[in-house]
Amino acid sequence: MDPSLFPIAIGLLLAVLSYFLLSRLRFKLPPGPRPWPVVGNLYDIKQVQFRCFAEWAEKYGLIMSVWFGTSLTVVVSTTELAKEVRKVCNLELFSPKRLELLRPIREDEVTAMVESIFRACTQPGYGVAFNNITRLAFGKCFMDSNGVIDEQGKEFKAIVSNGVRPEDVDMTETPELYANAT
Repeated sequence: MDPSLFPIAIGLLLAVLSYFLLSRLRFKLPPGPRPWPVVGNLYDIKQVQFRCFAEWAEKYGLIMSVWFGTSLTVVVSTTELAKEVRKVCNLELFSPKRLELLRPIREDEVTAMVESIFRACTQPGYGVAFNNITRLAFGKCFMDSNGVIDEQGKEFKAIVSNGVRPEDVDMTETPELYANAT
C-alpha cells in the first residue's frame, strides 16, 4: 500500500465508524429531524418557531429529539405529556432516596469546587479571581483596589483554605458575611 494513502484510509475508516456509532445512538433517541454536523437543526428552524415545532410534532410525534448545535434537546409537544414527564422525574430522579444515594457525589463535587477556589485564590495575581468569587457568592468585594483584603475577606479565605464544612462555621459571629449568601 502506498504510504501517502494511509491517512486517507484512516480518515475513511473513522468516518464509517463514526457513522455507525451515531446511527446506533440515533435509534435509541426519539425521532426527530436529521441534524447537520456541528450546527444540528439550527438551520431547519423556521422564522415562526412554534409552527416549525408543530409541523415536526405532526411528522415525528409528540416526543422528538432536536439538536441545537451539538446539544441534544428532547422536545415534548403537549402540556399533558410535559406534566407526566415532570411527575416521573419527581418520583424517580429526584426522590429523597435517589438524592440520598447521590449525596457522596455532591459532596465530592463541593470539595473539588472549594479546592479549585482555593487554588485560584492562592495563585499569584489572585485578586481578580478572589473578587469575582466573593462578589458572586456574597455580593461583596473583600479586596480593595490596592489588593488589601479586609477582615471578612481574611475569614473567608481562611475558611476556604482550611476546607471547613458549612456546618462547622458559626454564622452568628459575622452575620453580615452570610447575609447575602442565602
